[in-house]
Amino acid sequence: MPHSLDPIFRPRSVAVIGASTAPKALGRQILENILNYRFCGPVYPVNPKARELLGLRCFPSVHSIPEAIDLAVVVVPRPVVPTVIAECGAKGVRGAIVITAGFRETGEEGRQLEEAIAAEAARYGMRLVGPNCMGVINTDPHVRLNATFAPTMPLAGNVAFLSQSGALGVAILSIAEERNLGLSSFASLGNKADVADDDVLAYWADDPATSVVLMYLESFSHPAEFARVARQVSRKKPLLVVKSGKTQAGARAAVSHTGALAATSDLALDAFLAHCGVQRVGTVEELFDLGLAFARNPLPPGPRVAIISNAGGPAILATDAVIGHGLEMAKLSEATLQALRPHMPEHASVANPLDMLPNADAPLYGFALERILADPGVDMVLVIFVPPLMVDPVEVIGALETARRTAAKPVVGVLMAPEESRALLHETYPEHLALCQFPESAARALAGLEQQRRWCARGHGQEPKLPVNRAAVEQILEQAWREGRHDLHLHECFQVLEAYGIPVARFVLVHSAEAAEEAARSLGFPVAMKLPWGGIAHKTEARALALNIRSTDQAFHTYHGLTHGGALGNTVLVQEMLSGRETILGMLRDPNLGPLVLFGLGGLFVETLRDVAFRPVPLTDLDAQELITAIRGYPILAGVRGQKPVAFALLEEAILRLSRLVQDFDGIEEMDINPFFASERPEECRAADARIRLRPKS
Repeated sequence: MPHSLDPIFRPRSVAVIGASTAPKALGRQILENILNYRFCGPVYPVNPKARELLGLRCFPSVHSIPEAIDLAVVVVPRPVVPTVIAECGAKGVRGAIVITAGFRETGEEGRQLEEAIAAEAARYGMRLVGPNCMGVINTDPHVRLNATFAPTMPLAGNVAFLSQSGALGVAILSIAEERNLGLSSFASLGNKADVADDDVLAYWADDPATSVVLMYLESFSHPAEFARVARQVSRKKPLLVVKSGKTQAGARAAVSHTGALAATSDLALDAFLAHCGVQRVGTVEELFDLGLAFARNPLPPGPRVAIISNAGGPAILATDAVIGHGLEMAKLSEATLQALRPHMPEHASVANPLDMLPNADAPLYGFALERILADPGVDMVLVIFVPPLMVDPVEVIGALETARRTAAKPVVGVLMAPEESRALLHETYPEHLALCQFPESAARALAGLEQQRRWCARGHGQEPKLPVNRAAVEQILEQAWREGRHDLHLHECFQVLEAYGIPVARFVLVHSAEAAEEAARSLGFPVAMKLPWGGIAHKTEARALALNIRSTDQAFHTYHGLTHGGALGNTVLVQEMLSGRETILGMLRDPNLGPLVLFGLGGLFVETLRDVAFRPVPLTDLDAQELITAIRGYPILAGVRGQKPVAFALLEEAILRLSRLVQDFDGIEEMDINPFFASERPEECRAADARIRLRPKS
């Protein structure tokens, strides 16, 4: 069945609108690339001032082309782009790539022009890539489309590359050529006025030529849709991303612990990508190291790594890096060791790592790799070769190729050879094993393979159906909006939590000192007393909180102290004191990532310790479990020095109920439940304090 992006990636004909006679103009370069890459369909240059260009007839407009056009590549001045897109739509063009820059990225006028071209494309049902992009590539021999201005002619392969930046896209294609990494497709999306990252991911999900997807992204157009698509695609094809910039909770000041933690760290972004099954890397170099490893290897059966080397120092570095990335050093079987020993140099270290000394030649490397790959206790192999003068690196790689292609286990190499040797290697063995420059990079690549294996083996989890009182929450929120409030009062926060089945400490709202005495007596000493008004960021610092009230007389005087003799109103919340291990549950709506739920160790020092984890909603039961175990302080909850573990089932249910609350009410902007006391007894797990901030009602 035809896909809406087929006219972009698999067009049957292409028009270059703005094809130029000037040799260095973008329109000329794009036309040359389309022709030089031998596009399989007809190409139509459009230039009203030329009759012929590069041996092709020029047309004054897209309307004057007699044949149907699938794809228009638009390289005209910014003011006329909306008119050109409208003409393409009227002509019946099904896809457009707008290379021209100067739109949303330049200010309000540019934003309005961008909206105009998107509206014209939508009016005619035409898909649009850009504006402000570099173009697209498809190396399929039945298509052979290079509609970019990049100077590099890409190699064909099984890796697709998505770049939001056109300038970086040029560098990426150059690096791919240097690393001998073949591409199936390439897309530079620019401002993403129509076609977005989730659209392209969904398209590549069903592309048989694409096995791995690499991405450079600056923002997500539709976070929820990206997450949905990525979670599906990542179980079939590895997704690797370099994501620039830290996620910010917007220009506004964060009013909750959750918002502050998300705004000042990368935790939320990392959690969002991990939730999607996307592996985030720190650099473009690392992206290519992992991309090559995935492109040239199957997934490993497990985390056990064997190392083969001809130098002790790099082998030690590799061992440290393997362990540092959470992998395991394989224990070679006695049968493997006995097979290796007779063939090794006299002073070789026959163990893991296997150090064969500098005079190890190509046959010895091939033999060692073959024997170690056959060991059932080995899941993957890291091979290091530091070329001595008497051994040819190309011959060594050739011997390794023969051995690795007979085994269904990953092999990643480290080749510390001069550039000329690498160039010859690419010519001799175009599909050679993935090679890194340093041992640490190779270990990171193997860790990426193992991470993908675990993700694919991970269950999907279930989103349980939980009974809630949605009407009660609607009433509370509407009341706050009617009163012009964005912050719920503390007792309203507790009522919201109770309506969604999240347990809270018993409390009584009082309006006199005598009532405070009675409430304290009925709840049982000791009690806490608080000013319940919304908008108090830190009750302790604001002197709006008193703990461990142990007598009616103390309750009487505390009431007057909190209210300043009535100057701060006459309402005080009296609450039972709780004990247990303090945690925090929270949520916020990140403008870049959508709604997120937080869990971590709570209390006074939550922003100091910063031991929290995030997950985007909706959450499954498996997500809730992983959210709890993701924090560094998980052993505290599991029990130390004779402590029993907290009631994890209740804690997980509270997280799931919070996720449901977030989904049901998009008017909730931020929320803290801090502290939520976790105890070994489920009935003692309850919230002691909470804050809820609302979005302005539209």
